[in-house]
Amino acid sequence: MTRRAAILLVLAGLAPGLFWRAPAAPENREQSIDIRQLALPPGCCRIGPVVVDQAWHLESRNGHFGGYSALLAPAKGRLLAFSDNGLLLDLPVPARAGRVPARIGDLVTARPRRKGCCDVESATRDPATRRTWFAFEGSGAIQRRRADLSLEGEVRPQALRGWPGNQGAEAMVRLPDGRFIVLGEAFAHRPAWQGHPALLFPADPLTGARPAAFTFAGYPG
Repeated sequence: MTRRAAILLVLAGLAPGLFWRAPAAPENREQSIDIRQLALPPGCCRIGPVVVDQAWHLESRNGHFGGYSALLAPAKGRLLAFSDNGLLLDLPVPARAGRVPARIGDLVTARPRRKGCCDVESATRDPATRRTWFAFEGSGAIQRRRADLSLEGEVRPQALRGWPGNQGAEAMVRLPDGRFIVLGEAFAHRPAWQGHPALLFPADPLTGARPAAFTFAGYPG
């Protein structure tokens, strides 16, 4: 057998795996979640005045499910969660075990999804206007979105630019008087590892309001 013939036979043996591989199965986009209640030990899960009343385990076959960093309660009996991939989950407040309908889809529609454009770390809402504000890790951006979650505007405050790229605005809240508090995931005082950088905006950050900086002391651990 010549060397050329031997090579052709080897290629023929490999060909089914190289050229005739079956197409990948389509991604699952099922719009439902499975809910299972978890048992809590008596007296567990208290942090200061906050007490965990119930705990639920959520699963979904949808390939876009998971990685949620922010949670809102936009209406009675509903929850909205947002992920580090710029995706959202609209679900009922868990009340029973089993499979329930949910909406799993896009908040950010940018392609490809990169951390700077899509990594939602925190969200807050104005119930009067139904506007929502989102803070993004990596880019230091704060977006304001309309009631239908369409983009209304974006700003990248100078005060956020010194925060580590992977430790951005971990928490954000709009106060009833219109001020905003943004808390950083990073530690303000290393190597003591205590206190978090924080900002108090006197108004909507998208108005250009300049924040006052302070340090937030969280509970140990």
